[in-house]
Amino acid sequence: MGLIDLIRTRRSISLFQPQPLPDDLIESLLETAVYAPNHRLTEPWRFIYLSGEAVARYAAIRRDMALSGFQHLAETELQKAAEGTYRKFATVPAYLLIVISQNPDPEIAEEDYAACAALIQNFLLLAWEQGIGSCWKTFKNDARLRALFGLQPGEKAVGIIHLGYPAELPISHRHNARERLTYIR
Repeated sequence: MGLIDLIRTRRSISLFQPQPLPDDLIESLLETAVYAPNHRLTEPWRFIYLSGEAVARYAAIRRDMALSGFQHLAETELQKAAEGTYRKFATVPAYLLIVISQNPDPEIAEEDYAACAALIQNFLLLAWEQGIGSCWKTFKNDARLRALFGLQPGEKAVGIIHLGYPAELPISHRHNARERLTYIR
């Protein structure tokens, strides 16, 4: 598949097949993804890959977080929502956390964050080329999740990527870029 097709067909995948992903494939994708644009060549990223039994621990923490957020529900509805949250996260075969050490210089910090975002896009496209679905999500900065992933003080998660072989392919439409393009000459 050519680059144009990869970019235009890649979608955020929510439902995955249960089979695990090969570790060596994830490592190979990351080895290429790190060639993202990176001003000053700081290479500010590190990666944490969650699979196997660790997925259930992640899903349990997300269930507990949901319980805290759904306190307004009746007990039966609360338990149903909590278990739904658990299933939602437990059925994702793997998670990849992109972590950045926050630079105290605001300019470098912004450049490093942008470099991580470019790396993530590279990774998503490379994964799609191999038939791996993904969904880039915001990491919930909860102390329990930070502990599970071993995040250190001064580190921030740029995103958490849900990974697996797609169970279904969603349809998506983008607006025409020309509608949002301004020329200044």
